[in-house]
This record gives sequence, C-alpha cells and structure tokens, in this order.
Amino acid sequence: MKLLHLQQLEPWYQGNPYIRGSYRAPRSPLYAVLSAFEWHNETLNIYTHLLPAVIWTWMFLTCRSEDWYRLAEPLTQYIILYTYAAGAFMGFASAAAHTFYIVNEKWYTACWKLDFIGIIAVNLTHQILDTYILCYQNPFLFHNALALEALFAVLCTYDIIAERTKIQWGIVYPIVSSTVLTLPAAMQGFYELSIPSVLCTFFVFLGGGVFYIGKIPERLWNPNGVLDTVNSHVLFHICVVASFVTACSVIPSLHKLPMHTYSNG
Repeated sequence: MKLLHLQQLEPWYQGNPYIRGSYRAPRSPLYAVLSAFEWHNETLNIYTHLLPAVIWTWMFLTCRSEDWYRLAEPLTQYIILYTYAAGAFMGFASAAAHTFYIVNEKWYTACWKLDFIGIIAVNLTHQILDTYILCYQNPFLFHNALALEALFAVLCTYDIIAERTKIQWGIVYPIVSSTVLTLPAAMQGFYELSIPSVLCTFFVFLGGGVFYIGKIPERLWNPNGVLDTVNSHVLFHICVVASFVTACSVIPSLHKLPMHTYSNG
C-alpha cells in the first residue's frame, strides 16, 4: 500500500467521485468527530470497529455480576476479562485510526497499519476465549491451538508493519484462526459453541474477503466502470458485523463452564 497524490493518479481515476472524496485537505479533529455522523466510506469503518468495542466494554462491565462468572475458576475469570478488555481497547483504537485519517490523509499508512493490527488483535483475543472454551479439558490441544494462533498473528503483524505484502491479513487471519479451532472443537464434540462461533467466522470472512478483494459486486453491477470497491467494501463490513454478532451468541453458553470444569475435577 502506498499513498499517492491525486495528481499522480491516472486521469480517468481522478474523475471518480469516490477517489476524489478520499483526497482532501487536512481537517480539524472536531471535523473528524462530527463527520462520523455523516455517511461516507470512513464512517463505515468507524462504526464497524465501534460496534464490537462498545459490546466488549459492556460485557467487561457487566459480566462480574453474573452467576456463571462468580462461580468460574480464577483462570477462567482472567481469560474472560482479558478478552473483553483487549477486544474493547483494539476496537476503539481501530476506530480512532480511521478518525485520524479523516483529520489528515498523511497519516494514511499509520492508520491502515493500526487498523489491520486492530482487526487481528480483536480476533486473536476472541479466539483465545473460544480456544479455552473448546479445549479446556485437554491442555495439549489448548496450548498447541493457542500457540498456532499466536504465531500466525505475530507473523501477520510483522508483515503489516514491514509492508512486506499486500495480502489483506485482517481478512485472512480470522479464516486461518477459525480453521485452527475447528479440529479441537470436533475432537471434543463441543459443537454447541463451535458451530455458531468458529464456522460463522470462517464463512463470513471467506465470503466477505472474496467480495472485497475480488471486487465482485463492481464487476457484476458496473463491468465497464471504475472498480472503486465501494459496494464490495460495504458487503465485507456487513459480513464482519454478522460474524461478530453471531459470535456473541456464544456468550450465554459460558454459564456451563463452571459446571463442566468442576464435574471434571
């Protein structure tokens, strides 16, 4: 990824209103905050990151009053709180990155790096919780699945920081990570959690990624036009939100953790 000045683009690309809207003079922070209430491409990014950030924050503040949390082992409590706190922090950080980009496009490179790292971090923290739920009866599976996820997250983050690749790691990582969880989930027979969370994450990011990277809607709906990825971007974000909302449906099942933990010694 490289930020180009508007004058460096091809003439036919400069005339695209979406592209021209992305090249603007530096704005004030107040303008950036207020512009989040208008509809444009960055609004979609901001809201998509704010949604999980707000939900994770709400879960972090309310879970300690739940019976299933108070009855859980200390390690279980720690992992749950860490997941909620880390997810909320990175959600707000990614939303802030897009807000900063509205302030000044010169921050583009730093913002997209923080954005992708934020996506990976949020998914990693969510997968930590899923991995613990699915593998807590088998320490070997738990440690190895977690190690694979952490290793891949580190490699993805390094590639993003070093700009070594143009692969959309924010899309690829959830697909690979959810695949890593599928095997231990199947081995333990814990389908109640694996089906809605792991499989949904896999399919929606795979489908959304194909739409986004392949620019399929633009090729179908406007075959002779500029492939500006607006429609693909919208569909991808709808998939991301659907994945997160579906993953949150797993939370009510957490009350079974203490029962399973204590019944197994």
